[in-house]
Amino acid sequence: MLTGRLENAAVYFTSSFLHRMRFLDEDNSWELLRKKIFGEDSCPQELVEIGKKIAQNCQGLPLAVVVIGGLLSKDIKTERHWRNVAENLSSKLTSNDDQFLKILSLGYNQLPHHLKGCFLYMGNFPEDFNIRVAMLVKLWVAEGILQPVKFNSLEDVAYEYLLDLVDRNLVLDFERRWNGKIKICKIHDLLRDLCKRDAERKNFFHVMNENFDKIPRGINVHQVSIHRDREILYSRCINLPMSLMRSSLFVDGRLNLPVFASFSLLRVLHTGLEYRINLPDEIIKLVNMRHLSSRCNQRWPLESIYKLWNLQTLILYIDASVQLPPEIWNMSELSHVQLF
Repeated sequence: MLTGRLENAAVYFTSSFLHRMRFLDEDNSWELLRKKIFGEDSCPQELVEIGKKIAQNCQGLPLAVVVIGGLLSKDIKTERHWRNVAENLSSKLTSNDDQFLKILSLGYNQLPHHLKGCFLYMGNFPEDFNIRVAMLVKLWVAEGILQPVKFNSLEDVAYEYLLDLVDRNLVLDFERRWNGKIKICKIHDLLRDLCKRDAERKNFFHVMNENFDKIPRGINVHQVSIHRDREILYSRCINLPMSLMRSSLFVDGRLNLPVFASFSLLRVLHTGLEYRINLPDEIIKLVNMRHLSSRCNQRWPLESIYKLWNLQTLILYIDASVQLPPEIWNMSELSHVQLF
């Protein structure tokens, strides 16, 4: 039977998204770790001692216990392997860096290679953001960060990857559909910080909250995510090191788009739905575009959309009646179209 404090910890990681939690004592840390690894089954006796040591090294941090539990539940369950995990945890806690992020980074470092890019991608979204799984799957496909699996569509592969991240307690299953599939997911703000830090260090993507001055000079930015509710003007963008930019996510901001017509490698343009934008006619020249999702404040000339022959997803919110050209049926990559 879980104690009251441990019960609260379990609820925290399954249904609510609170940001404060009391520390666990050693007994409750071990019980939470054991349940995350073995469920209702008992732990093999030869693993109990080292398991308690691992729980102790999490220093009472519930999220750390859950993340490490997710890691161990997927790995081989041998005393030797668990001792390696315990030693890694101990060594990370001896540095001067933030001990919590050091513990959580172990869960990331032990991920299979095919999951690392998908997990880091979660840092694109703002804190406590409701991430719609249907859109996340399409973005992962368009970004090209999935490994194809024979006889499975990339959308199915993406959803399986998401389930794996949820099983490892790195992503929160927040809301389900009527058929049991995940509709909304979230990521804890501390795990998001880990994703954001590692992604920026590897130049995977850069998150802009205030302005563009934080983008390191001397590098070409491949992906940028804008979280600030502000208009992004051409004059602010023109001198950015973005000649190789492939992806732009405007999660929560207004923007003016003529600058993007010069980014010939751009393949993902995703904007929030709260604000209407102007899509310039020149966007038709971006033949590498795979994903285009935005809310337009005018009737955009869709008769030329077929020129974006690599397009996979087209989602447009247009306050006018529209008609797609017949050439759209010749777009072999296009698999999802929504017009509102």
